[in-house]
Amino acid sequence: MFPVSIIGILYENNASLGILAMHQAALCNQPDMIEFLQRKEGLVNATDYHSSTPLHIACQKGHQSATVSCVI
Repeated sequence: MFPVSIIGILYENNASLGILAMHQAALCNQPDMIEFLQRKEGLVNATDYHSSTPLHIACQKGHQSATVSCVI
């Protein structure tokens, strides 16, 4: 589905900023990536440096597909 290298890049580039791959997927409206990360025990309730969860980010951006994936 998604190359492992993409997940590694998201993690390495964003972890120092307090942003997890799940947050980035919500920000970019990537429901498939959100679901993939959930299956890999991604932290859907994790907060970023603004105390926002991926669900908060998806809702704020108006990303309906990502919002639904965060809730399922």
